[in-house]
Amino acid sequence: MHIQTFFIPFNVLANAELPVTISYIVLIPVLAAFIGWGTNHLAVKMLFHPQNPITLMGLTIQGVFPKRQTQLAEKLGTLVSEELFSVEEISGRIKNFATSDETMNAVENRIEKTISKKLVGAFPMLTMFLTDDMIQKVTRLFKSELEDFMLQSSSELSSQLEDNLDVREVVRDKVLAFSSDKLEQLLFELMKKEFRFIEWVGAVLGFTIGCLQVLLAMAFIATGNGLFQPTQNTLLTTEARGGSLDLGRVMGAQEGLGALSRIIGPIIAALIWAETVEGVGLWSYHTVFRAAGLIAVLGILIQWGMRISHNLDDEE
Repeated sequence: MHIQTFFIPFNVLANAELPVTISYIVLIPVLAAFIGWGTNHLAVKMLFHPQNPITLMGLTIQGVFPKRQTQLAEKLGTLVSEELFSVEEISGRIKNFATSDETMNAVENRIEKTISKKLVGAFPMLTMFLTDDMIQKVTRLFKSELEDFMLQSSSELSSQLEDNLDVREVVRDKVLAFSSDKLEQLLFELMKKEFRFIEWVGAVLGFTIGCLQVLLAMAFIATGNGLFQPTQNTLLTTEARGGSLDLGRVMGAQEGLGALSRIIGPIIAALIWAETVEGVGLWSYHTVFRAAGLIAVLGILIQWGMRISHNLDDEE
């Protein structure tokens, strides 16, 4: 008795001529490489597209950045305000800069220049009273007053900044206003090589997995044929001799039934697929694979329960 399973790829490889087998061996890794490249390419594109939600068969699809833009804005705002940018730090720098030695030296030079040139130029009679020593005293006086004024003003400005400037809110609004198109263009300009590398990594991984699948499939085929075919032929030969049957007819019937199964199997599988591909639950596109598995298990059970009715030792 000959039970033929309908697992199409293994069946084709096992029974095809050499050129066809080689074509499949080459085709499977190439297709796997293309699928790997296409999957990673699609994944990169889906970081930004589609920008608006699209519903397909109850599944909502939207680009990662457009979908998570609000959450990203919140996280970035919190990160920047707490870890990267502090209003208190800016306020302290304003105070330090306002009363730094460089700032006060610049103020002193400007005051001295204004008194000695512009003030004297506007009132020439002041030259009789404004000596160099007098100019220095007036300059130091104005400098001291301005230093106190700048310190007070910078403190008030810093307080206003701390009260009115919300870094978290500013960053959040900026990120929300940033368009996906601009971000996509910016990232592709900066990381074009990296995105290409991701796509080619997918192709290489796909090709490698395809090669492993081919090797695994051929190992299963070789092992299965090596165990099944000689054993089956021996059983049929033994039964044919013991039953005084024509061995040629028995072997021919075996090959004929095997060929018939290879014709009927794909047809039945196609019909089951056509009827269940759009189904859900138990009767879905998985049904054809479940059926193939059940037939394989049934074949194993039948083979396991077979007993030889004629013993060659008795014949000898």
